[in-house]
Amino acid sequence: MRRLTAILVLLLSSACGQQAPSPPTTPNPGGSETITGRERIGWDQQADSTDELASFGYAIFVDGNRSLVDGVSCGAAATATGFPCSGRLPAMSGGAHTLELSTFVTRNGETLESSRSASLRVVVSAASPIEAAATVAAGDTVRAVEKTASRAAVVTSGLEQPNDLAIAPDGRVFIAEASGRISIIAGGRRRTALQPVPGTRVEIIALALDPQIARNGFVYVVRVALDTAAPVFQLVRYREVGGTLGEAATLLDNVSASDARPAAALRFGPDGRLYAAFEERDEASAAQGAYNGKILRLNPDGTTPRDQRGGSPVFAAGARRPRGLSWDAGGVLWIVDGDSMRQERLIAAAPVRGPVYTLPTPFGAASAVFHTGGDLLIGAESAGYILRVHFDEGDRTRVAGTERLLQGDVDAVRAIAVAADGTVYVGTSATLINLKSLNRADKPAKER
Repeated sequence: MRRLTAILVLLLSSACGQQAPSPPTTPNPGGSETITGRERIGWDQQADSTDELASFGYAIFVDGNRSLVDGVSCGAAATATGFPCSGRLPAMSGGAHTLELSTFVTRNGETLESSRSASLRVVVSAASPIEAAATVAAGDTVRAVEKTASRAAVVTSGLEQPNDLAIAPDGRVFIAEASGRISIIAGGRRRTALQPVPGTRVEIIALALDPQIARNGFVYVVRVALDTAAPVFQLVRYREVGGTLGEAATLLDNVSASDARPAAALRFGPDGRLYAAFEERDEASAAQGAYNGKILRLNPDGTTPRDQRGGSPVFAAGARRPRGLSWDAGGVLWIVDGDSMRQERLIAAAPVRGPVYTLPTPFGAASAVFHTGGDLLIGAESAGYILRVHFDEGDRTRVAGTERLLQGDVDAVRAIAVAADGTVYVGTSATLINLKSLNRADKPAKER
């Protein structure tokens, strides 16, 4: 969890009938919290359904001055305390401030708003440049001194929390949304390629395109079925024809998933095989043959490759909560482990187990992909930026420096993909943008 979110969790009650929403409640954090002002504020929102959740708006009071909360993002699955939500903090001057939240709903032209939450005190203090860019690299501290020149443009908006992106060879952008919808952008226009079956509850976690999609049209997804007695991961293959996905074939089923914020990753490797990683589950991982906490290597039809050791699809032990898989130019498989409850990490997993690097805090790992220039781009959903990781030219498993892209410009980075021409596509909470250039002016320096 983000440090700010951990102390600023607000339990916002849902509105029902024609009554105003119940007053928000908040735990007493005890004292003041020092922040930079660039963090996001998080809360849990009680709602009967995602449709009701979508009807809510939120206001934040800074020293009594009311404004709307921008960049609100809410999870698709509720916990016992509600749906996890977060939003951008408004601009605040340095020093101490008192924050309060309220939730409201508009019905028949009338706005019904709850009373304010218990007040929270924060002290806004800007982070130093070195602190803002630091990350741990095998015992060293590295910092970025480079500056990236890039041009950002909005491609489309109105998305429903994109969880993954994929770029087809012909330039089409496939977008997997948490609602279970898949959209395709082609020729500057977006169309819906897949809608969830009415009456079912699914969340699409990861998306991958067959390397031969131009010939066979295959699109693969990892989704979570939420209608079962307990949530489970499913690996499903679709065929795309004329911008529509059909012919669903379930290749793998009944892999245990978390009730909230399930984690999985899906990518085709340089060997043409499909790699799927599923989160670690204590009770499931202990079961013989369980795929939780593992990276699976599969043929595109879901069978086990003949050259797989032991005739099992299990390729390697994975991250506790895999949020991204990507291979560098040398064939090293890197995993982004988004286990924010313990420590978020970047791991060199194959062909041999390599270094492990600690990601900045707070972060909220959401996606990872190597850029055509050789740097690794990691999405920070909670912190709202792209962490660009630059590797040592003499040792591609050694991190030489980092840089933060889009910090302060987006509410979250939930998904990243790179096109063949180097264009970077970024999915935020509701918008797809692209970055046309990622040119570095200087090489990063390393502190010892």
